Amino acid sequence: MRFAPCARTAWHRHTLGRTLHVTSGLGLVASRDATVLVLRPGVTVHTPPGEWHWHGAAPGHFMARLALSESGGDPAPP
Repeated sequence: MRFAPCARTAWHRHTLGRTLHVTSGLGLVASRDATVLVLRPGVTVHTPPGEWHWHGAAPGHFMARLALSESGGDPAPP
């Protein structure tokens, strides 16, 4: 999936977690505990099951990423 500069997902979570791998650009992933990680090409991050988070492109940058999900019941209901 490709994100335009400053575009991001809404806050969400996944029942079984999710792994993101950045293929190009510069992105961000944030969690509800205020942790914000910078995502560069080649970086892989995992959001644990049930963790509220968002991810998207950094200001002034596009970002493309692959998402790997376990099967079953995703995303988790609010």
